[in-house]
Amino acid sequence: MAKEVEIKFELEPAQKERLRALSFFGRWSASQPSRKRLVSVYYDTSDLALRSRGVGFRVRSVGERWVQTLKTDRGGSGFFKREEHETPVEGNRPDFEALRGSAFAFLRDDASLRDRLRPVFTTDFEREKWLLTRGGTRVEMALDEGSVYTEQAATPLFEVELELVSGEQGLLFLAALELAESLPLRLETISKAARGYRLIEPHRDEPVSVGEERVADLDNEPGARASLNRLLHGLRANEAALAGSGAAQAAVNIRRALAQMRACLGGPSETASPAIAVLRDDYAWAEEAWQRDGKALFQAPRYTSLLLRTLSWLHED
Repeated sequence: MAKEVEIKFELEPAQKERLRALSFFGRWSASQPSRKRLVSVYYDTSDLALRSRGVGFRVRSVGERWVQTLKTDRGGSGFFKREEHETPVEGNRPDFEALRGSAFAFLRDDASLRDRLRPVFTTDFEREKWLLTRGGTRVEMALDEGSVYTEQAATPLFEVELELVSGEQGLLFLAALELAESLPLRLETISKAARGYRLIEPHRDEPVSVGEERVADLDNEPGARASLNRLLHGLRANEAALAGSGAAQAAVNIRRALAQMRACLGGPSETASPAIAVLRDDYAWAEEAWQRDGKALFQAPRYTSLLLRTLSWLHED
């Protein structure tokens, strides 16, 4: 079973040409871009049984080939690390026998579930792709532009993905940080599949309560990471909820999350690593920036960098 490791960004369409011209590419050995149209049909039951199990199931046309992919599809804070099973298939229909022996074999073995599957939405986009190399690490950068649609509704798709092909996960985060230094980007928290499901069932981003997370110091590093990870998910969920009717409560939750994230990184200490000290100082900055000008915080490049450095520390190999 392969594991897909990637970071997603939202990008404004007006920034497309700036992306192509970035000096960022000079820091990596970069291939010439390739371009392909990718059309994927996603399958589920009428009551969305696969989504309830956190599974995305698609059949994608890649040129003249067809590829079937199943993957876990839980949302994140901008960093996605998902189990993936991918196999070539003969045509544009699922091949359940190809799932034999995989973590998704339940779909092959459950005839009742299998027989209820039907197309539920489609993604159709142009992918422009670069292969970035540094040392023994290879990172695929993709610019995807198109749409996600059902028979009744559609939503535009415009995003940048950085996927670790091989090598060090830390260099994936380095590439993301260098890219975010060069363009106004926001970390994306939902997958293409999640976009499709939001067309089927209306979705409202609701405020998420932020519990009390107190870690006195970093001597309990696993505890600090677990606390910070929960707070990060709460922060991003409440950030999304600012656009809804629960904006007032979301704002309270954001302030609480930022304060506790700083606390989880400990107080001033000569023993704190330089990386932790910088994170702690940046969360103090984020608290102040939020109090000064609320939503402007989330447009700041320093905020995107802070999230990326937090994710890198949380997911260190």
